Amino acid sequence: PLDGWALLSTCNRVELYLDAVRFHDGLDVVIAALAEVTGWARPELTTALMVRSGAPAAHHLMAVASGLESMVLGESEITGQVRRSFNEALHQQSSTPMLNDLFQQALRTARRVASRTALGRAGRSSAEVVCDTAAARLGGEEPLSSRRILVVGSGAYSRVICAELALRHVTCVGVWSPSGRRSASIDKYGFTHVTPD
Repeated sequence: PLDGWALLSTCNRVELYLDAVRFHDGLDVVIAALAEVTGWARPELTTALMVRSGAPAAHHLMAVASGLESMVLGESEITGQVRRSFNEALHQQSSTPMLNDLFQQALRTARRVASRTALGRAGRSSAEVVCDTAAARLGGEEPLSSRRILVVGSGAYSRVICAELALRHVTCVGVWSPSGRRSASIDKYGFTHVTPD
């Protein structure tokens, strides 16, 4: 029942964009696949999903790509994540002409928002907000750069946080991954690999 699909997975969302021949049959396929992957029961999944079709789905992707649906309004990283999702669908040959048009339009919209609005000119990233919040909570005269910081995780968001810390000249950073993977940020920025010990 599906001609194509694209998966957008970020730190706080998992979204599937479908080109379905038959809407309800396509949705059943997705729910069955999610139940298998997550171990959730189908009724739980059904109530947890938010489903949009047609123009509302297109508007949602454009808002997501532009950072309007992010925890940090106007977050700049999300456009790259949408682009990677689209490229992955192209690489996996799961995209269709309709999905290609949808993602290309969403990326064009994101560029327009970034270049023509105050939101885009602000250029805030979620990593900046995290570091600003940490610095404000720590308070005092001592800047963030003189603190010892532990980054938990080795995925994409961890790399973004490490890049922001490096920009702020924070040198005493340890990176610990619950999965045991060694983060590329360790070597790139001279940070320390932290083990469970």
